[in-house]
Order: sequence, then C-alpha cells, then structure tokens
Amino acid sequence: NPGQGDNSGSVEYQKTTPVIGAIWKATETLNFYANFGKGFETPTFIEAAFDNVATGAASKPNLGLKASESNNTEFGLKSFLTDNTRLNLTLFHIKTKDEIVVNQTNAGRSSYTNANDTKRNGVELSLDSKFNNGISTFISYTYLDAKFDSAYRNVSSGNKIPGTYKHQLYGEVAWQYQP
Repeated sequence: NPGQGDNSGSVEYQKTTPVIGAIWKATETLNFYANFGKGFETPTFIEAAFDNVATGAASKPNLGLKASESNNTEFGLKSFLTDNTRLNLTLFHIKTKDEIVVNQTNAGRSSYTNANDTKRNGVELSLDSKFNNGISTFISYTYLDAKFDSAYRNVSSGNKIPGTYKHQLYGEVAWQYQP
C-alpha cells in the first residue's frame, strides 16, 4: 500500500535438539526409564504476523519474537499388571526459556511476546487394558503445575500459566471389529 513502506523482513530459526534416554528392565513385567531432551518451538506465522495491535490496524511482522527453548526431563515406570493390562507412571519437569505468550489483543488481532522462564512439573498415571471381542479401555490422570518461573512485564514469578489445567482426567472404551 502506498505510504506504508516496506513491512517485509526475514528471520531464521535453527537449533539442535538432542534427546537421550535409558531403560532398566527390572523384571519381565516392569521397566523403569529416564529421558532428557531439549525442545525448540519456533513462532507460528500467526504469532509472528504483528508486532503491535494497539491501534487495531495491521502492523509490521514481529521479527523480534524468539523461539522458545526447553529442557525436558522425565522418569517413569511401565508395568504389565496382567497379560492384558499395562500401568504407566511418569514424573516430568519442563523448564522453558522465552515462552511465547500473548502480548495484547485488539479488534480480533493478537500480538505475541516472549515471557522469561516458565516451568511445568507434573505426574501422569495411565491404565491400558485389552479384552476379548476387540474391546479395550484406557484411563489417564495428569497433574500439572505450570507457572512462570520469573517475572516479566506485569506478571509475577509463581503465577499460573494461562490455559493450563492443574488436573486432567481422560477415559475411553473402544471396540475394534475383528473379522
């Protein structure tokens, strides 16, 4: 558009994200495991679309938005309780730097920014069973403590991360046709 100038630009994201894990087979039906990995999440096109939406009009791209980087650690066990029922228990800790969060919303548009540090600690327990005639059940429970680990702007360290649930319960009963 005339008078708006050149709003183009470029940005590049790259990172190596190694993962390492180990399993100890304690018995024929019980395994313990540990995993560590690095995560890297680049901004989406929508997150990078606008650097400012204060006026409700489109602004230039948000090329200053950084990718978030995380360290992910989990410890767990997998055990067959019976021939057809498996129990999984996982403890996890995720520490993220530069978490991508909403900066402001106006007239249906949002701009994003990077928060400083966040952390997520939790546990997940699940039970998976298979029965005769193609019937199976699955139930899982997750406890998640997701918080900002450092202050940024008007958000205090220790505040809950919006959009996260402290407790989640999921269950299903399924049937699969077996000719």
